Amino acid sequence: MISKNCSIEEFVKAVKEKEPQEIIYLANQEATKSDRIILKKRKKAKVEQYQNYSRQLKDLINYHRYAVKPRRKTKIIYNLYMKYWGQTEPAPTVLLLPKPVTKLEDIQKTA
Repeated sequence: MISKNCSIEEFVKAVKEKEPQEIIYLANQEATKSDRIILKKRKKAKVEQYQNYSRQLKDLINYHRYAVKPRRKTKIIYNLYMKYWGQTEPAPTVLLLPKPVTKLEDIQKTA
């Protein structure tokens, strides 16, 4: 795991310079590992720590994928997200052009 202490701050500092796709991948891997540890742990205190960490990682994934805005903007993970990435709207998935493009020349004219 990237964060041995289940610290979302530690995780964010480790991945802040990476591409969004890689951050999503790493956060997904980290959340999966955390969820698997929850299934193996029997100590309630540790389980809650891993559950909270997993939930924060999943929130981070949602911010990167969909720019989901939380109900409470005081959440630690939202503040970290805005501090390092600051994206407030989802990244466009398609290039929006005024009319349909049929030729490469048309794309070059609009650029």
